[in-house]
Amino acid sequence: DVNATIREAIDGKRVIVLDAHAVLARADAYLLDRYVDHDFFLHVNPDAYDRLNEVLRHLLASHQTGRS
Repeated sequence: DVNATIREAIDGKRVIVLDAHAVLARADAYLLDRYVDHDFFLHVNPDAYDRLNEVLRHLLASHQTGRS
């Protein structure tokens, strides 16, 4: 399983993972309606990218703070 392999690589030092699904999905695992791109179903809309950027900035800032 690819996801299990990725999770095994996470060490908090060289490998960190942003789980976009956890950020953008509803409880039933479907994309939250506010992030749907109605023009192209394979992509999320700009609001979703804004949200992912926000979470990524926080994740990277936390990672930098925790470095020795």
